[in-house]
Amino acid sequence: MKKNTNAVRGLAVLLLILVFGFVSLQTASADADQGANLLREVPNGKVIFDVDTDPACPLSLGAYLLAISDYWDALEDKGVMAKFVVAIRGPSVTLAAIGSPFTEMFALLADKGIRIEVCQYAMTNFGLTEENMLETVNVVENTFNSLIGYQTKGYSLIPIMPPWCPPQ
Repeated sequence: MKKNTNAVRGLAVLLLILVFGFVSLQTASADADQGANLLREVPNGKVIFDVDTDPACPLSLGAYLLAISDYWDALEDKGVMAKFVVAIRGPSVTLAAIGSPFTEMFALLADKGIRIEVCQYAMTNFGLTEENMLETVNVVENTFNSLIGYQTKGYSLIPIMPPWCPPQ
């Protein structure tokens, strides 16, 4: 009799695992549908990305710039007009200078219509001038002003900051 009780318990546990697994999959699918539904009535996706990454880990900036480009495409594919600004401040400004490994990536973003702003205040602190910067970036007095101004105009803020560093 003991063997049958253990077998029944085992089957009950297996059944619970299958039921909860099915419910979890249904919930995940519903969450994904909800995420897509959130954009159905959104005419435009206005975002300002606050970029302050660590130049000692340049791959993180590359990964984020690629994600921003992909996100632009995803919104456009959903019929949402993307309006993006990438505000680069702090030590990250050094990665927007001539000779940057991200020259092509910045050009790709600019070609899509993404505005790239670089903080002159930070540039000064890192010994850079407008002549040192890539042609695809726009030098602004202070990207803190950009963050305030664009958010006031309805742009959503997405911070892009350390410490994430992909394996090199």
